[in-house]
Amino acid sequence: MSISNFTELKAAVANWLERDDLTDRIPEFIAMGEALLNRRLRVKEMEATATITPSISVKYVALPSRYMETLSFTDDLGYKLIAVDSEKLESLAYASSASRPSYYNIASRIDFERVADATYNYTLRYLKRLDIAADATNSVLTAHPDCYLYAALLHSAPFVIDDGRATTWKAFLEVAIKDANNQSNRSLQTLATELPSSGRFNILTG
Repeated sequence: MSISNFTELKAAVANWLERDDLTDRIPEFIAMGEALLNRRLRVKEMEATATITPSISVKYVALPSRYMETLSFTDDLGYKLIAVDSEKLESLAYASSASRPSYYNIASRIDFERVADATYNYTLRYLKRLDIAADATNSVLTAHPDCYLYAALLHSAPFVIDDGRATTWKAFLEVAIKDANNQSNRSLQTLATELPSSGRFNILTG
């Protein structure tokens, strides 16, 4: 059967489990499996881009929805911003006058070393946390449905203790995650070799 959205994923998990008494718990299995995928999958389908506009009144802005980690952060001139720890950022911020922000630190928000003196639109490439229940579908499910299926099935293991299939599901999941990450890395490496070199930009590092 097709597995292209949350409803079909729930049905597929039910088919593989063959346990009518676990139907109500399937969304929990999917949610726990997705949490594992958020920690371990690093594929191009999880990438997102946001426009960040540093404030002219405070030295911080909110993170994009479901932000997980930064891939690249560039200003409107194409230059990379420099990531520093919070202590270094605080020292840079001391007596800094309003200008174009060049340093940042990310925790619960994006902090800059200074307020902006004008409107600058920066580009943040980042990994976005998966949430299949909220989105109904996503490009990771489309490209790697086996990752979602086996991750959900694996988290049913406490309820199927005497079912030897749990070991098989774990093995399948390990292969699926490894293959998905490797495929994504190969795609990026191929793209990097096909692009003309500018002497500055690296598709693998941003």
